[in-house]
Amino acid sequence: MKIFKIWLILFVSTSLLLLPLQVSKGCGYSGDAFTGYSFINPKITNFEEYAPFYFTMDLLYSKEWSTVGDNISEWQNYFCDEPNKEDIDEVVYLWKIEDLENLKRDIQSVKGVKTDELKNTFAKQMAECEKIHVIDYLIFAKETEPLIEGGNWDWKIKNRDHENIKAKIESGISKYKDCASNFIKLRYAYQVIRLAHYAGYNEQCIELYDQLVPPLVKVKSIMHDWAKGRKAGALQRLGKNAESAYLFAQVFDSCPSKRVSSYLSFQINDETEWSDAMAMCKNKREKSALYVMRAINPFSHAVEEMISIYELDPKSPHLDFLLMREVQKYEMDFLGKPFSDEILDRYRMTITPRKEALSYMADLHRFVQQTIEDNKIENIDLWETVNAYLYYLGGENEEARQLFRSLKKQMKGNAKLKKQIDQFNLLLEISNVEEIGITEESQFDKWRNDLVSYREHKWAEKENERATQFVLDKFYDLYKKQGEYGKAFLCHFKFYNLLISPDLKIVEDLIALVDKPNKSKHEEWLLSRLFYEQGDEEEKNNIKEVLVEMKGTILLGNHELEQAIETFKTLPDTFQMKYWRFQILPLNPFEIGFSPASDFISPSQGEILKNKLELAESILALERKTKSDPANAAIYYCQLGAAAYNMTYEGSHWRTTDYFKSSSARYARQNNTDNVTYSWGGIMLDKDNLDLSKAIDYFQQGIARSKDPEISARLNFYLGLCQKIEYRWTTENLYENPVPKNKITGYVTLLSKYQKTEFAESVMRSCSALDYYMK
Repeated sequence: MKIFKIWLILFVSTSLLLLPLQVSKGCGYSGDAFTGYSFINPKITNFEEYAPFYFTMDLLYSKEWSTVGDNISEWQNYFCDEPNKEDIDEVVYLWKIEDLENLKRDIQSVKGVKTDELKNTFAKQMAECEKIHVIDYLIFAKETEPLIEGGNWDWKIKNRDHENIKAKIESGISKYKDCASNFIKLRYAYQVIRLAHYAGYNEQCIELYDQLVPPLVKVKSIMHDWAKGRKAGALQRLGKNAESAYLFAQVFDSCPSKRVSSYLSFQINDETEWSDAMAMCKNKREKSALYVMRAINPFSHAVEEMISIYELDPKSPHLDFLLMREVQKYEMDFLGKPFSDEILDRYRMTITPRKEALSYMADLHRFVQQTIEDNKIENIDLWETVNAYLYYLGGENEEARQLFRSLKKQMKGNAKLKKQIDQFNLLLEISNVEEIGITEESQFDKWRNDLVSYREHKWAEKENERATQFVLDKFYDLYKKQGEYGKAFLCHFKFYNLLISPDLKIVEDLIALVDKPNKSKHEEWLLSRLFYEQGDEEEKNNIKEVLVEMKGTILLGNHELEQAIETFKTLPDTFQMKYWRFQILPLNPFEIGFSPASDFISPSQGEILKNKLELAESILALERKTKSDPANAAIYYCQLGAAAYNMTYEGSHWRTTDYFKSSSARYARQNNTDNVTYSWGGIMLDKDNLDLSKAIDYFQQGIARSKDPEISARLNFYLGLCQKIEYRWTTENLYENPVPKNKITGYVTLLSKYQKTEFAESVMRSCSALDYYMK
């Protein structure tokens, strides 16, 4: 990999969360949380030291990034493990300066301190051993805190109390020189280096490190790395990126508590800086550290770095971690992919697979096989297990199965790896299922529970959800192939999704499942998933009826009037009266609301239609009248066209054929030739009715039959309205005005032939847009 990092710095709450952004030859991720599957368990490696860097974002955000733990452990070790960690934490991080001064005064008093009365074991140890120099250091450290509050950002530097910072640095240097304990002396060195770093005294920060830290090289302490990280930051500010990156890589390699900050601060901009940093390395380990810093970038294809590290040191602990991280990437790309393309691409909202993922995984697989053949790596069992798993991710299930079987037999000890292999075998078993029947449905609970049982994470609820979803993805795919659309739907979706995108095949299948006698336990469980635990009470208590109502609504939208009426009539009268989705607006659907007052008699003889059944019956009656009463057919067609218009996206009665309307539908229609446009909504995309063809057809038939100029004027105006809307929906400019004359024949005809009618005069007064078509 020859292209290097550019860093994007982000703030998340009060914690420091910096996510690197790299221009790389490798295709990568946007930084969004991993929403697919990951069944490989990072704990089969040296997990704790690298936890923040595993690819799964669950691990990244759940891992404590604080350096407090290592610092407390070091204090405990300094006092021969006598004080407990909780008491050390209290004194070091919670006690105030006054508390420490009181302890110091009591120790130095003539009477002395009664150590038996001290409940804090750390304070008791300092008192018993008269560690005044430790108390003095802790007081000094707490005095520095107000001087560096606000973090390390340049805009804060100018607001610091520089006079006091300089005085405190001088005081710290003096205390460093006077201190007899090298352990405490090194901590004074770190404090003054940190002060200089935060104050922006970059040259002084570097000088202080070079003067104060090397003489204490024999002291075993994390302060060496902490101080080195401050020097690296100062160098970076001075534009010395190569030396800075070299030091950050060293800190990353040797100090787990500073790995996150070192990685996030690491910066290499070009090949020259990289070569310069590599030239500074004194041994193979230091070179390996630089390679691993580059390898863990989320956009990298890390195999190249892994090969470089392997050639330098086959037993590097970084290799196991990088191997695990790369496998987690390919889990996102391929896990479940053979049976669930649609789910992973849309429902999961992940970009899978990455464009070059297959070839990248092949590169990794070849490297893994080569290392196994060389037999130089430390943890050969891990690499052989990953080798088999990569076969599975690549779709070679039989090869994976045979390898897992032989590995299980030859592996001695290593219970975690054996457990991991058991889980992989279960994944194979689930993936190899070719048909869902009673036997497979009865296995569902066992499969999902067994998948969870192999995990050791503390996030059991999330792991259970993912394990359940993995099995459901498999069932979803097979149910669809078997034509069981209702069961497939229930694997992933809720009634809400049907409201967004009604589907007749799914609805009819769900109705059949509800009506099925002696449903299996799994079928009952699937149906229980149709609604959310809270809400939807009306639908939840009337599952059959709401599904039948939806079926009728779909049929009405498809203009299958007789079937819609027949379906609606099966609904109980009480349900028809109370279910709000079945009701319609108390407006005449056979008039277009903004037009001049109609002198037509509505099909309901003036009565307000109450629900979708009455509307369907009225439309059907009007269609029949066009044949039985040809003299008035033009009027009927005008009313039918108005109703068809009103039931589309733009009309007043759009809810008669739809349940949900997305504002993005009109824009989506511009790139979609389907009159029923799909927009927002995930895999169950919002289905909006933008089909004006039925309304246009009715108006055109009315025009062909009309002999009355007033009726012809009205029909042409309505036709022009529909033509204008349809043109705008299907062209690049949604709000193009005016629409070309040759696209709006209705308006042109109205103004050329029927301009003298009362209707035309009325609409011309109220609709200034018609002026263009009069020219």
